[in-house]
Amino acid sequence: MGKYNTKTASSASSPLASSYSPAARTATGGQGFVSDAKSELFRLGVNGLLGNEQTFHETAGSRDKRMESLSAQVALEDPAWIAGFLPWLRGPGANIRTASLIGAGGAIHARLSDKDAVREDELLSSVGHRGVNRYLADQVCQRADEPTEFAQMYIKKYGSLPKPVKRGLADAANRLWNPYSTMKYDTASHGMRFGDLMNLAHISPVTGYDASASIFEGMSEQGIADYNTGLLTDKSALFTHIVNRRYGNEEDFGSLPKMIQENISLRKDVANGDVSALLNPERLRAAGMTWEDALSLAGPKVDKGKLWDSLILAGMVPIFATLRNLRNFSEAKLSQEAKEHVHKQLANEKTIQKSRILPFRFLTALEAQDSYEWHSDLETAVQLATRNVPKLDGKTIVLVDTSGSMDVPVSNGSKMTRSGIAAFMGGSFAAHNAEDVALYIYADGIKRIDVKKGSSVLKLAEEMHRLTGTVGHGTQTGLAMRQAIYENPDARRLIDNTDMQSFSHGRGTVRGYGYGYSSNYTDWNGRQFSSGFSREGVGHEVPDKMHLYSFDLAGYKLTNVQSHDGSRTHQLSGMAGDPMFNWMKAIEAGNAAKWPWLPSGK
Repeated sequence: MGKYNTKTASSASSPLASSYSPAARTATGGQGFVSDAKSELFRLGVNGLLGNEQTFHETAGSRDKRMESLSAQVALEDPAWIAGFLPWLRGPGANIRTASLIGAGGAIHARLSDKDAVREDELLSSVGHRGVNRYLADQVCQRADEPTEFAQMYIKKYGSLPKPVKRGLADAANRLWNPYSTMKYDTASHGMRFGDLMNLAHISPVTGYDASASIFEGMSEQGIADYNTGLLTDKSALFTHIVNRRYGNEEDFGSLPKMIQENISLRKDVANGDVSALLNPERLRAAGMTWEDALSLAGPKVDKGKLWDSLILAGMVPIFATLRNLRNFSEAKLSQEAKEHVHKQLANEKTIQKSRILPFRFLTALEAQDSYEWHSDLETAVQLATRNVPKLDGKTIVLVDTSGSMDVPVSNGSKMTRSGIAAFMGGSFAAHNAEDVALYIYADGIKRIDVKKGSSVLKLAEEMHRLTGTVGHGTQTGLAMRQAIYENPDARRLIDNTDMQSFSHGRGTVRGYGYGYSSNYTDWNGRQFSSGFSREGVGHEVPDKMHLYSFDLAGYKLTNVQSHDGSRTHQLSGMAGDPMFNWMKAIEAGNAAKWPWLPSGK
């Protein structure tokens, strides 16, 4: 007998738990399910483009408040869990910025307001460890401007900075601040400058070097000590400069960090009319110029094609900036050498993985193009970015929700919609499993999308995104599942990419299997129902032999799928995909899927 060819699907489930509540209803009136605090927090966090960002069914203030209160609750109930989740959320695992900062603020404030939690941190500190609060304040900061952003957010919400936060932000500042990041992020456009935080948190330079690193192999103890002294001297010079630049103090040019000296010299040369400095990759690198600064400094005085050539060849255009500027590259007419650099960048697996770009950004880049110059490069990059999409045995139904609530931008500054994200994720799975997949878009109606072996992820995603609205605007998830299963009765699993806010599931008819909203009917499992609601929600549409994976792409409070130990319906969540694909692999193997920051499998 085949591994998956059993009467009932494996009872393994994801860590995301939700339970039936008779009165619970989704935003569109369907049966809703209530998550436990950790599950709701995880779903909100991984979809959490928060910070005054409104979704279709929920206000911005409500989402931010939920992130704060859930983080506070879990921080008191299970501090080890929150200390794993929030740094993972901000780190390579999910790369979600604002939600992790908001969550850390709520968690720290709650723990500082609880006597037992304060004693826990004091005990950790007494034996030489960082407390949970200091650790969180440090680890949710992964970019040089985030210590000041976190400090400003905390002060606005909760008042003055407590000692653990000051110490954690000092740890982060020492880890993240260097000459390049200081010039890039410590600008007058920010309300709190690096120098302000230095004074507020009493930040002093430390090196934190790793004496076991390979650079020290064969070096004497004195050599290691001298090296550390040099690092400390450089850090001290930088921190002195940070304070001086904030308050306009006069500085000795020779005491400045070397990169900052080079930057000042380059800017002075350009101001004096010598724009050749902007076309010299070596000088650009030495001066730590960003591509934004160089373009701004050049203005109309430098040919854009030549300037982009210099920036690209200087290695000053990281991959995310490349994706944003591909159209500009085409218009500027890059040299062949610069084009080759871009081709290699988009085909470099290490570059793609290190970038932590959310994969759907490649679809955004594609849709911004007005030529086909970079299409093949984007497809190569997408194949690398989606290399972890599992290839599963047996037939798979993939549904992509293109309803009205999905057809809104994911953030105020983005053109990408949640239906676009759903299309990218559905297209990724379909392209990697093209031999045995049935791909559909749905809303009020449902439409099958043709998938052939060798299909392009981007072309599939683009087609589905373009078809948004062509099958209506409601969220008839149950009807879509019913139709897809009718056409593919031998499928082993169904993956639904959705915001999980479905209508009550009794509405509508399907060819060969029809009933009305309030009629009695028999489901695929032979069970009788007489209303539009059931204890399983849309999960009752799926036969017992089949897994249902409902991929939550919005993070609302209630979901439309029950998920727990022993369930054959499983909640997944998030825009990145990789951790959830690992959960699918574990579930399909009959194992318990675990939180992604727990490599030990606990």
